[in-house]
Amino acid sequence: MASRTPCAGQPYAAVVPPNYDQPGAGHTDFHGAMAVVGGKIFASSAPLASSTGRHAPALGCLDPGTRAACAGWSTPHTFGAGGSDTYNAFVAYDSGGHAVGACATAATNGPPHNSCFAIDGSALAAPGFGSIPAPPAPRACTAGPP
Repeated sequence: MASRTPCAGQPYAAVVPPNYDQPGAGHTDFHGAMAVVGGKIFASSAPLASSTGRHAPALGCLDPGTRAACAGWSTPHTFGAGGSDTYNAFVAYDSGGHAVGACATAATNGPPHNSCFAIDGSALAAPGFGSIPAPPAPRACTAGPP
């Protein structure tokens, strides 16, 4: 860090598809996030305006030790419908409180959808958050004193 020079082998191969990397895409921000689990780096991506096309959100894993995709993660794991967005990646825990994988949320106009994967790439049950209540009905505004 002190030398501010790249690590050996950088840039590393991408573990998720790019997003908003097209000229004129309208955005210059990256839709996704990262989480570290068991020394592995998990990244999510929402390739909506991507040079690789429009795809479902994806979660990938980088093993810093090998400087490549994690075992079981030769390709990113997709989740949610095409056109969904994602803004997070978070750690998945077992009932004993041990970090066992990573999750991400696909966001659409409907309820969010969580997907989780173990460090080895296998599917994990997503955490349950219960039902999401419908928003309250809008109230009419009236002019004048209450």
